[in-house]
Amino acid sequence: MAGGAPRRRLRWAALAVAAALLAAALLIGVRLRGRAVAAVALERTEIVQTVVATGRVATLARVEIGSIVAGTVSEVAVREGDRVSRGQVLARLRDDEARALAAQARSGLAQAEAAVAQAQAGAAAAAARLAQLRGTTLPAAEQGVRATAAELESARRSFERTGALVAQGMLARAELDEARRALDTAAARHDREQTLAAGAGRGGSEDRAAEAALAQAEASVAQARAGVAQARAALAAAGARLAEHTLRAPADGTVVARAVEEGDTVQPGRTLLALSRPGRTEIVASLDEKNLALLAPGQKALVSADAYPGRSFAAELATLVPAVAAASGTVTARFAVPDPPAYLLPEMTVSVEVEVARRPGALALPLEAVRDLAGEPWVLALRGGRARRVPVGVGARGASRVEILSGLAPGDRVIPPSAGGVGDGDRVRDAL
Repeated sequence: MAGGAPRRRLRWAALAVAAALLAAALLIGVRLRGRAVAAVALERTEIVQTVVATGRVATLARVEIGSIVAGTVSEVAVREGDRVSRGQVLARLRDDEARALAAQARSGLAQAEAAVAQAQAGAAAAAARLAQLRGTTLPAAEQGVRATAAELESARRSFERTGALVAQGMLARAELDEARRALDTAAARHDREQTLAAGAGRGGSEDRAAEAALAQAEASVAQARAGVAQARAALAAAGARLAEHTLRAPADGTVVARAVEEGDTVQPGRTLLALSRPGRTEIVASLDEKNLALLAPGQKALVSADAYPGRSFAAELATLVPAVAAASGTVTARFAVPDPPAYLLPEMTVSVEVEVARRPGALALPLEAVRDLAGEPWVLALRGGRARRVPVGVGARGASRVEILSGLAPGDRVIPPSAGGVGDGDRVRDAL
């Protein structure tokens, strides 16, 4: 029994030495063959590069409505979400004073129109007087002149015959006196008719007086009409002033903002209501300026609303604002939405994914296999049983893969950082 214990110890010692030798041999073999790593291959695939941003829904026609007069709100007829038609009343301001001014202006117009009617009547009477004078009085006076002229001539011949007969002693002196009286009477009547004809004729005193009366009446008509025009202008101004106390929809649309309540005192320039007019819808988004070189009008985008994450719709980059916001380092982009979904509302928050590059059949690696992507990209390539640092040129970057433009060839295999502990020049072997 005493000799058995030493033999067992020797046996265990021999086993330990053999295990150590075996481990050393395995370690030497590993070092000679290299560490097994799970390398990834450079393969051809399609890469779609996108830029993602947050934006909001906007319409091309947002109308902000305010009052152009100061006053107190007496009624607000709409609320957010209401659809309104052009001309529909949105709100009213107290208009007692404006209504009183409008009533006063209407009364003034009525008085001015009455003055025009009165002046027109006076002008008509003056014109009738002048027409009568020239159409009736003057012809009658001229006829009277001709008749009295004939009578005068007859009285003169009678006077001359009577004078001759008296001289011959055939008639008494009294007959001659009677003939003279008849001659004087005919002369007086003729003179009177001539005076009447002269006054009634053009340029005569009566004619001038009638013309002056007509001219004065016509001036009164013109003055009265000017008063009517002035009264109408005052009424229009009063009506416009009254209309300013009623806010109406300038077009069909939807109320998207209401910042006024009944009883509020408002001032000109303050926005009280906002309407979104129907029409072309667009998305306004802020994109990181680092992506500016990748963006161009016409690029397609996929948009999803935060309120409806399971749905998406198409859009297209329409314009890029040529300025960078210094505070945020972003540029503003506007996307046209050719077929907006019914659930889309103004000011709704959305996520925009813009397709900035598409590379079918591109040589690509997983994103994690390329190191220092933000600086000078490189990879650990598997070359001749060793890991070799190789600079690479990169192109489009998809969600999980990146395009390799230079540095590698189709079929090359690359050691990702997840292999851990592998450096440039280390012996490695592909675990595959």
